[in-house]
Amino acid sequence: MTTRTLPTFNDVFDKIDYYKRLLGLTALNSSKQTAYALGVDDTTLRKSRSTGYLLGVEAPEHEKRGHSVQYRIEAIIDYVEYSSNKCVEGM
Repeated sequence: MTTRTLPTFNDVFDKIDYYKRLLGLTALNSSKQTAYALGVDDTTLRKSRSTGYLLGVEAPEHEKRGHSVQYRIEAIIDYVEYSSNKCVEGM
């Protein structure tokens, strides 16, 4: 039986810092920033909010703040990691 170790506090923040630098993201990101970081068109990301799927994978969670839509960096990281794992599984 293998034991799974939980990430430490520093591991979580190192991952967030890594993605901030890699994708040029902040804690909260606009739809355009998120689309650019994910390499999709803003229209595609906007459609994913109604369909629930982006490029065949569950879309990242978003928050409406007034008339704007924001994406938390944690949701973007989760999407990137989940979608990359799905690509590997499908091979």
